[in-house]
Amino acid sequence: ARHAEPRCETWTLDTLDVLTAHRDIAHVVVVTADTEAGREAHVRGATVLDERPSGSLSPLNSAVRQGCDFIAAELGDGPTVTVPADLAYLSADVLAAALAALAAAGAAHIPDLDGTGTTLLAAPRAADIDPHYGIGSSALHAEHGFARLVDVDPRIRTDVDQMADLVSDPGWTLGPRLSAV
Repeated sequence: ARHAEPRCETWTLDTLDVLTAHRDIAHVVVVTADTEAGREAHVRGATVLDERPSGSLSPLNSAVRQGCDFIAAELGDGPTVTVPADLAYLSADVLAAALAALAAAGAAHIPDLDGTGTTLLAAPRAADIDPHYGIGSSALHAEHGFARLVDVDPRIRTDVDQMADLVSDPGWTLGPRLSAV
C-alpha cells in the first residue's frame, strides 16, 4: 500500500489546535502568506497577519519579527513565545511544561533534537525577540543572549525538517491529523 505524504498543513492544523485552545496562551498571532493556513488560524481565533517579506531577513525571521512587532504595538508587549508549525508531537501538556521552563529562564530558546536548530524562542517582551532561525540558529540565539534550554521534553525539541524526523519514541503520539495520514 502506498502511504500519502503528510502536507505541511497537516501538522500546522494540529499545532494551531494546541495553541488556540491552550489555557496558558492569551493570544495566538499567525504570520503567513498561505491563504488556507491563515483562514484556518482565523477560524480558531488567532490573529492573522499577511506575511510581508523584509529584504534584510530570511522569510522566517522576517515573519517572526513582523509578528513580534505587532504584539509589541497592539497587544501590550508582554511575554512572547515563537512556536513553529512543524512540531509533530506537540500536545497541551508538552507545551505547558515548555512554557513554564521558558518563563523561568527569561530570554531563552529550546534547541531542536540535533542541538543546532531552534524550536521555541521566548522573551519577557515581544520587542526583545531577536530571531535567528536557520542553519545553526541555536548557537546564534545563544550568542544573542537567549539561554539554551535542553532539559525539556524531547517532543518539544522535535521539529519536522524531513520525513525521517517523524520516527520517534514508540510512546510518543503524533497530532491527530498527522497520525491519521
